[in-house]
Amino acid sequence: MSMSEIKQKDTPKVSPIEELFTGVEEVVENEVMMNTEDLKVLEAINMGLKSKYTGMTQRCDNIQGALLEMLKDYQDLQPYFAQIDSLEISLSRLEDVANQLETYSINLEQRVISQVTS
Repeated sequence: MSMSEIKQKDTPKVSPIEELFTGVEEVVENEVMMNTEDLKVLEAINMGLKSKYTGMTQRCDNIQGALLEMLKDYQDLQPYFAQIDSLEISLSRLEDVANQLETYSINLEQRVISQVTS
């Protein structure tokens, strides 16, 4: 007996159906392994995004706090803004009165000069 004949006797014969199922089993196992690897990659991506969005959320919370503080400060300054507006209106009126007084004094000076020269 040759070696190949001995090997053939030692190995059990596999039916074509068993070979088919073995092939299908290998394909399914490979597909499951690939899907598992894909899911691991997606999990890593999701963890990275979670970390990124957590940081962004913290920054937004900080910004919101700063904006609320600024709004409170603005509201606290409102009475001063009203005083400034009032002063601006008064100053504008005073400027108008000063211009009228200057115009009146020029006219009065011209009258006096005309009375003196006549």
